[in-house]
Amino acid sequence: MTEAGATLPDWRFHDFRRSGVTALADRGFAPHVCDRLLNHTTGAIRGVAAVYQRAEFMKERTAALDAWAALVIAAAEGREEPDNVVPLKRAS
Repeated sequence: MTEAGATLPDWRFHDFRRSGVTALADRGFAPHVCDRLLNHTTGAIRGVAAVYQRAEFMKERTAALDAWAALVIAAAEGREEPDNVVPLKRAS
């Protein structure tokens, strides 16, 4: 979060794609599912397997996009809680 009047570092809309698939991979979604979300037909599945594997992974892609939507909405509503932070009780 930046303060009023602060400038943001240089970024591009393409950075949303990178952030999305990185977050999904961190949450356990398979690389081939993330590749298909980006419409990358050559990615985690390579070689002979890529010749034969023509699945679209629609159920997996739907689950991944639902997870991404939940993450974005939680962040927008201020509900984002990093999983590596433990709340501490205030000393009396």
